[in-house]
Amino acid sequence: MSHRLQTADRPALRALGAGLALWVASSSAGAQTAPSSHWGALMFPDMEPASRVGFQILAFTEFGKDTTEAGLPVGRAECAAVRGDSASTPCGARDRYNDIDETVGLNLLTYSLTRPLQRYKTRGSNLLYTHLVSVGWINDWITESYQNDAIHELANLQSIPREDRACHEQPSWSYLSCLVLSYSGALNYRFYAFDSDAIGVRLQPTPLFGGAGFVVSTLENDLYGQFGIRDFDLTGPLGPSFARQLYVTLSAMVRAGVLYPGVSSKLGHGFPNLASHYVSAQASLGLHVARYAWPVSLELGAMGTTGQFLSRDRTRVAGRPVESEALAPALTQQFWSLRLEIGAFGFETFNDQLGGTDKGPSYGAMITYSLSQGEWSWAEFSDAAEYWSSEDD
Repeated sequence: MSHRLQTADRPALRALGAGLALWVASSSAGAQTAPSSHWGALMFPDMEPASRVGFQILAFTEFGKDTTEAGLPVGRAECAAVRGDSASTPCGARDRYNDIDETVGLNLLTYSLTRPLQRYKTRGSNLLYTHLVSVGWINDWITESYQNDAIHELANLQSIPREDRACHEQPSWSYLSCLVLSYSGALNYRFYAFDSDAIGVRLQPTPLFGGAGFVVSTLENDLYGQFGIRDFDLTGPLGPSFARQLYVTLSAMVRAGVLYPGVSSKLGHGFPNLASHYVSAQASLGLHVARYAWPVSLELGAMGTTGQFLSRDRTRVAGRPVESEALAPALTQQFWSLRLEIGAFGFETFNDQLGGTDKGPSYGAMITYSLSQGEWSWAEFSDAAEYWSSEDD
């Protein structure tokens, strides 16, 4: 594949991007960690055992929309007339994010597994550990198509320009640096409350949680702690019969962590100028329908973070950074996120539009499928098979 997309490829890419947008819109997501948590994805942990597979795309764009002399984005039609078929041709002033001089598209296959540490003990079942394994590659082909030929075309927005793009060259021995490997671990404690009735004293789960986690990745390494509430029911006073059909929930959390670049940054395809630490806060409202039949959930979230990317790197002398110079401040970010769940399928998209930007960690999207239902169905089938074989004996 050539470094620049050819004219003949545009219709196919447009169809692929539009098809992807329609497909994923008809598709549950688990606890999100780096890198998607720094792109605005919902970070709330799983509060019950779960198992999911998924695919996600994340775009770090070197530039935002080209702007006029007044600082306003150039219109889509006007910009397309100037650029023609070249995504690198300016149609106005460039709007650079920071010192990272290339666009990075991330494509990740994920698998997450959440299980209690003491599954068969009531007092231990509220301590959950989540594994999240990610394997993928760096390439801007899907991320550019989804952004420019699907989302921005539907919204009649200017296409985000591309110049240099990570890992768009022909494969070579150095192409191994374009692979992404990641393992995330998180330990979360769900707080319980004591409730008494005619039967006696019982432990009841609450929406409060606290936990800590880590990420070891070729892109970046992350160590964090978090605290919040998940799915606090706002419709309880309306009665259980109403909540069986429709209920609204509130979620909110704070996460603070430290960052360190991964090995990919040393090989030229990662994020070398990361902030040393960050603090992120997120809140969401969820609308849930037919929870005991064919559940459908829609969740809208907003997030603010001190940011993981620095506004610039240290000044360099003879190619080496000046260590005595103070690091530049991190770039704060604001995101909105939208998650749709239908049965075992889920789709989530998130965007920096809330912060009024379209550059840097600009957007992401993911598709997930819950394996938990299939696992329980298989367990029930196995139990039934054992029962009938014992009856035959």
